[in-house]
Amino acid sequence: MRVLMLVPDMPDPIEKIQGGIQSAVLNLLRGFASQPVDVLLVSISSSKIPSYKIKVSANVTVQYIPEGPASLSFINYLFSCPGKIRKIVKDFKPDVIHFEEGMNFLLLRMFIGQYNKHVLTIHGITFAEARLKKHFLQRLKWYQNGIVEWLLLPKHIIHISKYSRKIFLAANRVASPVIFNAVSDRFFDIDRKLGTTNQLLFVGAVNNRKNILALIEAIKALRAEGKNYYLKIVGDFDPTEKYKEVVLSYIDQNGLTENIQFLGWKSQSELEAIYQDIDIVVLPSLQETLPVVIAEAMAAGRVMVSSTVGGIQEMVTNNETGFTYSPAEPVVLQRILARLYDNSSEIERVGANARIMAKDKFHADVIASMTNEYYKQISVKPGIPVFPIFNI
Repeated sequence: MRVLMLVPDMPDPIEKIQGGIQSAVLNLLRGFASQPVDVLLVSISSSKIPSYKIKVSANVTVQYIPEGPASLSFINYLFSCPGKIRKIVKDFKPDVIHFEEGMNFLLLRMFIGQYNKHVLTIHGITFAEARLKKHFLQRLKWYQNGIVEWLLLPKHIIHISKYSRKIFLAANRVASPVIFNAVSDRFFDIDRKLGTTNQLLFVGAVNNRKNILALIEAIKALRAEGKNYYLKIVGDFDPTEKYKEVVLSYIDQNGLTENIQFLGWKSQSELEAIYQDIDIVVLPSLQETLPVVIAEAMAAGRVMVSSTVGGIQEMVTNNETGFTYSPAEPVVLQRILARLYDNSSEIERVGANARIMAKDKFHADVIASMTNEYYKQISVKPGIPVFPIFNI
């Protein structure tokens, strides 16, 4: 089985991940190392770097190519990039072309690999995220992305949650599997958490959708009760939003500077080291599909506290493998954190349960095997063109 994967802007070194899709792809690549499959991942970069390749494992290669000279990716996906991808398809001769991002990125489908099976993993619900954008132009851009995505959906889709599959059911003409995001076995090797340090962790883009202000407000309220939590934030503010001003102003006005540390984006190895010190991972999002950070936290044996949006309840069993609450009731988040404060027995119990569940549901070897089996099911000998337009 030969698989060509396409994704925008994977970092080099590849471990310098920035967000859920990149984490999911990296972990899947590691899982593929143990599978009978040859994988070429093409990272289409917005930078002007010349094309080059790196070897991830014996059967997995990453090739970096520039998307094109235009300032808009939309234009490059239409005019500059397709020729480069067509040459790669001709040389590599894949059985399957696997898109790891939708939206405007799917414009490439109109021009490449018409004799190949196309697969898309849906990592986010574009229209749902569009509704959370504060400014009209941002909402308009995301709705436009969503329309392009809907029109260019391939028949073969991998959903990362039942929640996603339900939303896209009307657009699918064939059965689509639910295959969770993968977690590297390195997260399972992180030491068990013994005792408690009352350290919290948030991982992800800092924007309105992720709703980190709700967590910071809970930290403030708990400090007034004598429960002093410390929060590490791995990620950075979304430059397209004004959320940074709101968050930093709240921290400053309420004297929370010493309680909250912004670390920026970290490589996966750096993130693994950060997990050693923390007790609880918190994700107070207003919208999610199936967050990679939850799977990673559970694999590391840490307590996950998250809102109940999207597919999160497919991952976390409340009071057993983590804790969930409705984002409409932020006071419940405060109560959960109050219960866990200095509570080493509960931290250890829930963390141990989470790791057991994560190994069965999210381990990279398990996810890579399921993905490879799906490739086998849909792959056919080339010869009948699959014209990649308008969801056919």
